Amino acid sequence: MKKIISVAIVMCMVLVAVPVLSAASPDEAEMTPKTSLYLNPANEAVQITMEDAKKSAELNIPDTEITKITGGLIDDQVFGKIWQFSAITENGENLLVGVDAKTGELDFYYGKAKEKTEKMDDITANEAKKIAADYIATQNIDGEILFDDVRLQPPHAKDRAGKYSVHFWRVINGIPCLSDGIRVGINPYTGDIMSYHRTWVMPENKVSGSAMPGVQNIEAQRILSDLMKERYETEITIVSSKLVWMDMNYPARIEDCHDIRLTWWIRFDDSYLQENGVDFGSAWIDAHSGEILKKAYIV
Repeated sequence: MKKIISVAIVMCMVLVAVPVLSAASPDEAEMTPKTSLYLNPANEAVQITMEDAKKSAELNIPDTEITKITGGLIDDQVFGKIWQFSAITENGENLLVGVDAKTGELDFYYGKAKEKTEKMDDITANEAKKIAADYIATQNIDGEILFDDVRLQPPHAKDRAGKYSVHFWRVINGIPCLSDGIRVGINPYTGDIMSYHRTWVMPENKVSGSAMPGVQNIEAQRILSDLMKERYETEITIVSSKLVWMDMNYPARIEDCHDIRLTWWIRFDDSYLQENGVDFGSAWIDAHSGEILKKAYIV
């Protein structure tokens, strides 16, 4: 029977757009279903109305005109108050959209251009990367990003397109943030943008530690190797090692308490993982103290 020895943190991701401000709308109650899932906009201090959120979505989602929306104001445990709604477009697409209720920025959307179109010249990974970067450049991104990777995800059905998933890290003081970044989905046949998700929740003013590690990469790898030998009697192979900012209190709202550490994120393999077809193990080691903060390893 498999036992989870330790659980890795779960990363999430979300996105941005152009602020759209207006006065409160009398149609808000009509557009928001009467359910305990949604907040009453009249009781919340938000500058963006549902109609503003709809306009922001139309402005920031390429080639989109929304004909109907259903949803409301929610209080997300990470992003705070957002307008989250299902949107029907004039082309019959059904999108899930999230818009920041304070700034009007587009946080995410999914569901666009999933169908496989008539065969065209396939989009390459480099082309998908450029399309994603060009789209991100049109958004209201306040900060630095760094390209991570691009992966082609196969379709779930024969009439679907699959997609390129292009990921960029958010960077603070030259170091990627484990929790934050932007992911863009690209149609591999047409180059259309299928989805966009931005996570931008680590408060930069609370990143107080030095970006220079006191514990070097090779030393962090040795600490992990020694632990795995002692506790699990296994020899590991290092797959990758990267310096990242990690919030020990994630998920947390920006105004909540944060414990942000400079961390060596080490991915590793061993004979057990190989024999059982399990994904690589991961460990996060404090880059100043050498303490093993978290690890993910299934035995």
